[in-house]
Amino acid sequence: MLVAMTVLIGRPTVFSDTDDYYAQGHSVVRALQRWAQKGQPPFDISEMRYRLSNPGGGDEEPEHNQDGARSVYYGLLLYLAQAVGSLWTLAAIQALAAATLVHLIWRRLAPEGRARSYFAIMAVLCLGSSLPVFTGFAMPDVFAGFAAVSTVLIVAYADTFGLWAKVLLWLGLAACVNFHGSNLPTTLALATLGLAGMALLGTGWRKLLARSGFVLTAILAAVLAAKAYGVAVKLRTGDELGRPPFLTARVLADGPGRAYLAHACGKGAPFQVCAFRRLPLNNTEDILWADEPELGIYNSAEFPVRLRLDREDFRFALAAVAYQPGQELAMAIRNWGAQLAAHDLNEPLRDQGYYLVDTYWKTTHLPRLIQGTGRCDPERGTCALRAPPNGMAGLFALTAILALAVSAACLGLCLPRGGQGLKLDVRGRIACWAASLLILAVPINAAVCGMLSGPFARYQMRMLWLLPLAAMLLVSIVRTARRNRPR
Repeated sequence: MLVAMTVLIGRPTVFSDTDDYYAQGHSVVRALQRWAQKGQPPFDISEMRYRLSNPGGGDEEPEHNQDGARSVYYGLLLYLAQAVGSLWTLAAIQALAAATLVHLIWRRLAPEGRARSYFAIMAVLCLGSSLPVFTGFAMPDVFAGFAAVSTVLIVAYADTFGLWAKVLLWLGLAACVNFHGSNLPTTLALATLGLAGMALLGTGWRKLLARSGFVLTAILAAVLAAKAYGVAVKLRTGDELGRPPFLTARVLADGPGRAYLAHACGKGAPFQVCAFRRLPLNNTEDILWADEPELGIYNSAEFPVRLRLDREDFRFALAAVAYQPGQELAMAIRNWGAQLAAHDLNEPLRDQGYYLVDTYWKTTHLPRLIQGTGRCDPERGTCALRAPPNGMAGLFALTAILALAVSAACLGLCLPRGGQGLKLDVRGRIACWAASLLILAVPINAAVCGMLSGPFARYQMRMLWLLPLAAMLLVSIVRTARRNRPR
């Protein structure tokens, strides 16, 4: 059903960052192929010690100074799916993961539900939610929602899974956390909130500890996997795996960063960003990605400057927040609200022909990825998708609002109110709490993304499908409780 919706949309879609993920996966596979076929090991044993101990141990200007912001493991999934078939293979894999997770949580929250109710849930998600847009999107965005569902399954229902199912769930959560940096704080916050609720519902401390360990070890594995790739890059090329200064850009655009620059840089503050204090610095996209030196400080800079900006990112952001904490808090709350309100699909549903004719993007891997999904002639507009982004975004937002109304009504019945309500047993109350966590994952994700990166609509729309999912699960819980209520 999900893949069918991708067919109706027109094709799986790519984004500019898709090229970076694909290139990372390609580079790893190419190094392994050379080792297997030509006996060329990925690492030069004679240079390993030098490269680990020397920050400038690379032979040329590093190519990996931004790769720390993107998961090589998602890049491998993307590359291997493309190698086996095309982006349709990736869309099928992501759709299968979505359908499986929805089935798992439906079966836990509504164990007495009939199979047709699962298909009804999937039909609503396919026709009225953002889920099929993101399962067909060659970016790791859909795994943010997968991380939320996996976390809820662990904190509320870990004991209902067998050994191998637990292993797969653990691996899935670790992959979700690794695939995008925002998923780690979102998972931590959702797990903490979920375990606190489970404690109030009477779950024993041994079970709580086991479930918290389940989540924390998956997070640790995700972090260690990312670190391992950084070490591998250092050993192979001498490059330091870096990432853009997202926090610096955020506090500069919010205002406290600019105020701190004016205050501290004249007094000799040891920050590289002081060299740019006379620029506007009021837009994160310009700060990070503008090629014009009069607008940007990162993409337009030479590598040594980028490296210093990367290394001072957290220190500078912390100093700026400490200088104007009230102002930064106000802006963080405003960014959170803007993220919650953002609801367009222009990034995942962009006309794919753009990547075939643009001066830069037509030289990347994207044209081959797009052409592999079907015939495409940008001059005739055959790369244009059949789905109207604005219309679909409006429909999904309306569905989310209706889902919140239905959820509120169902949760009102779940709560005992002086003899009213459904008088649920412990299992029913846990199910209601699990569905509530799916709803809470949406504002938690918005807080993480809006406050730390910026209010981008894609970050909100990738999670919006959790709201109709939660609403339909709550309806199933209420119907089951009414059916089993003594007469």
